[in-house]
Amino acid sequence: PMVTVIGLNMVGLIGGAVVTETVFSLPGVGTLLTTSILGKDFPMVQGLIVEITFAVVVLNLVIDLLYGALDPRIKVA
Repeated sequence: PMVTVIGLNMVGLIGGAVVTETVFSLPGVGTLLTTSILGKDFPMVQGLIVEITFAVVVLNLVIDLLYGALDPRIKVA
């Protein structure tokens, strides 16, 4: 369960980057996403959403693979 909690926290950090970068005026993907939404640059918004979604999917895959490596009871049949 601890690996799942860490993974969910990492996903929350990715989502929280938008808020943090906007509030503190830090350059990054969150600021780019916010300015693209406000500027109605929809292709950029779509690309960033795909990038963030890909990062979340890869993170979930890594978490699932870590379960197999950390828990000897889990085996591939």
